Amino acid sequence: MDNRVEKRTGHMNYEELGKKGLIRLTENIKKKKAPGPDKLEGEIYKGLVKSEVCNEVMLDCLNGVLETEDVPESWTQSRTKMIKKKKKTGNPTWKDFRPIALTNVSYKIFMTHIREQIEKHLKINNLVRDNQVQV
Repeated sequence: MDNRVEKRTGHMNYEELGKKGLIRLTENIKKKKAPGPDKLEGEIYKGLVKSEVCNEVMLDCLNGVLETEDVPESWTQSRTKMIKKKKKTGNPTWKDFRPIALTNVSYKIFMTHIREQIEKHLKINNLVRDNQVQV
């Protein structure tokens, strides 16, 4: 598949996610992370992709988003959780916490695939200098 930007429209072509790619992406999900609004933890996805049927359904859903550009409503939502900044003694105040947005694991899987595709596109098209650090 050609990953170069089409000159006229500036549209980037994304590769569909395959079975092995989905398994690889779910293997990289960190353990014991707080789930998003759907309350489905990463461990559930790790188990689901091992099933041929579930893997196929997940691929249809994720690749459907690529094809239709119709993002699920649940991906536009997050749950905010307050995380303590430092270990202090005494009564903590609001200044001792910072907010984090918890998104659904399915969104994280999809966006990791998109990030990898963008990085590949930048590399193929020599759009990143060698001295730029990959995040």
